[in-house]
Amino acid sequence: MNEQNTMDEERQRRLAEAEAILESLRVAHDAGGPVASAGVGEPAADTDRAVRAVMELMREGAAMLDENGRVLHCNARLGEILQRPVSDLLGASFASFVHPHDAPKWEGAFGSRGREPVLGFTLDVRVLDGHPVPVQIALCSLERDLRRVAFLVAYDLAWQEERMKQLERANKELADQREALEVAATTDSITGAYTSRAIFDVLTTEIAYGRRYGRPVSVLLMDIDHFKFLNDSYGHAFGDTVLREFCDRCRAAIRDTDYLVRYGGDEFAVILPQTDATGARAVAERIIKSVRAKPFGQHPRTVPVTVSLGYATAPPQDEVTDSGLLKRADQALYEVKGHGRDGMACWSGRPRTGHGPE
Repeated sequence: MNEQNTMDEERQRRLAEAEAILESLRVAHDAGGPVASAGVGEPAADTDRAVRAVMELMREGAAMLDENGRVLHCNARLGEILQRPVSDLLGASFASFVHPHDAPKWEGAFGSRGREPVLGFTLDVRVLDGHPVPVQIALCSLERDLRRVAFLVAYDLAWQEERMKQLERANKELADQREALEVAATTDSITGAYTSRAIFDVLTTEIAYGRRYGRPVSVLLMDIDHFKFLNDSYGHAFGDTVLREFCDRCRAAIRDTDYLVRYGGDEFAVILPQTDATGARAVAERIIKSVRAKPFGQHPRTVPVTVSLGYATAPPQDEVTDSGLLKRADQALYEVKGHGRDGMACWSGRPRTGHGPE
């Protein structure tokens, strides 16, 4: 539907442009002087210069025809459309360039032309190798000294269609680039998890959806235990390896519809849409079990890693905000750290107090 609207708008634009061009040619002709009657019927010198000047400024094909349809003047663009040098067009009947199957259409339009323009009829012209090329034609006439001079504007539809395709390709490339930039802005380059900027948008949407349809939303917050020690002891490259492996194990434990977010340096979150506390606990157990299952890294350097995890659930009737739900999960995580790390806790509703380990 949008493509059809675009094509209709383009056609209307061409028609309006053609009418304006024809009016410019009429003005140029009127300003030039009387039409001479010698030979093929050449305009006077002033008219000749005025019409030529207007035609050469045009980006579409244009010609001035005598009353028999012979080309008095034309611009280089018309030669490009017909794939012929301008010298071959001058003095020739324009009808000789019209494909035979459209000859009646041309004769009818040329014969009925008047002061008011004939706009927007399409016919096939023959290029130099004989194959047809569709063009859209606009015509009008001007009577001077008992003779009628015709102005013609030709739009190369094949070129227009190719230009539209190029525009569509360019728009698609821009859309792809925007999408790539959006992905880059919301995806962590090391782990492939969402970045922290995405967490509030996602949580706000999922909480609102849950309230509307009566579904709970749960959030897990996780810290890799003693990650700074791993980073300092084994180097940042090994630290990045641990982060990547941790995210891989988390992805294996969650659904495709869940969101894994790198919330901080070694802190991660998982957003679980339509998941109650029992479901959140099951996910938390899978993640902890997967992390404990085997050391991180590759032989000869492997290191056991543990994770502290806190989770909280927003029932559909709860008025908690996105930041409020994260704060609840953070309080549960704080509780795990206060009890020696390497475990999980569910938010209990009790306020966080004291200064436990970070």
